[in-house]
Amino acid sequence: MIENTETFIFLQSHDYSSTIERLKLSEHKQSQLRSMRSNFSGDRKYSEIGIMRKSYFNILRIEVPRAAFLAYQTEGAIHQEMMDKYAQNKDMIQTIKEML
Repeated sequence: MIENTETFIFLQSHDYSSTIERLKLSEHKQSQLRSMRSNFSGDRKYSEIGIMRKSYFNILRIEVPRAAFLAYQTEGAIHQEMMDKYAQNKDMIQTIKEML
């Protein structure tokens, strides 16, 4: 069954005030929104997102294996280290294996 229903995806931010005002979020949904955290250090890296569809609001934690995390790096020190290794061996799979 297909519906024409708006779905909102929220990423972690420091200021949700315009979003809260525009969508007229309840106190509970505001608390959920402000509870989102991401942790990109340590052994278990994750990001949390909020998804709102109709009146339902959920926070989901996305955690990926280290190899997948490395494969999608696009900035920062880890990315630079990977690009330096890749420049030497010209093989991204080998570069990721070395980084693991």
